[in-house]
Amino acid sequence: MRALPIEERFPAVDCFEARGAPFVLTANRFGGAERLEPEEVRAASGRSAEVPVLECDAREGGSVRDVLGALMERVVGPRTAPGRSTVGALTAVGQA
Repeated sequence: MRALPIEERFPAVDCFEARGAPFVLTANRFGGAERLEPEEVRAASGRSAEVPVLECDAREGGSVRDVLGALMERVVGPRTAPGRSTVGALTAVGQA
């Protein structure tokens, strides 16, 4: 199966953006997949630096958890448990 050129991979994101729905982008880290860096994904998608681009391997629960956490922060805003801080959490995820 031929992979689409990266510039043609974002119609769903265009739909989310047109409707004002929060979203995050991911750079696939699944073994054997084309490896694109987060900034390559951002550039190809034409999205601003405000949209998080995270690395993700969907086979790893922690990776999926981090992406879902970043999405939830976009949906409801940062949440913290008493005594915990989210400061730097997205930075750490994006550098995984």
